[in-house]
Amino acid sequence: MNNHRKLLTILLTILMLALASCGGAAEQSAPAPAQDQAAEKAEEPKAAEQPAAETKEEPAAEEKAEAPADTGGPLNMVLLPKFLGILVFDQAHEGALEAAKEFGDEDGLQFLGPTPENSVAGQIDIVTTAATQGVDAIMISNNAGDQIAPAAQAARDAGAVVVTWDSPIPSAEGEQLFIAQVDFDET
Repeated sequence: MNNHRKLLTILLTILMLALASCGGAAEQSAPAPAQDQAAEKAEEPKAAEQPAAETKEEPAAEEKAEAPADTGGPLNMVLLPKFLGILVFDQAHEGALEAAKEFGDEDGLQFLGPTPENSVAGQIDIVTTAATQGVDAIMISNNAGDQIAPAAQAARDAGAVVVTWDSPIPSAEGEQLFIAQVDFDET
């Protein structure tokens, strides 16, 4: 159950990350899916069922405060770009911070990355260190190819959820999930 909670949190964080890196699409509001609209209507009391004295007006949508999602406690997560200093990874970091804030866990997100000159070894070192420090999740935009697989597997063995995004581990060894922002076959 705890791993499912971690994975759900990571997936939602990655979704926010992907939306932020796609040019601010996260700020666009989409209409609620039909299922959500049906659930909202089912929750609304019917006027005929309530006494007139108890009928209250719903606040406008802008006035409703959003409650943070319940993740069951704080998570310690590492967002690992290919290397620091690239705008798209900075935007992904902003999206991940937004998601962490929605979960009420903004202090649990670390944005760690190697330098461009030390990208491969730096990524491996960060994943290895994160595993020994007991992080709950590592989200990697892999730049180390299969060289990072042993470190990713060690992180999983230590209990971390390992998700790759943007660039997978070619052998998929050590990653639990890869999230692509685009369809590679069509790009």
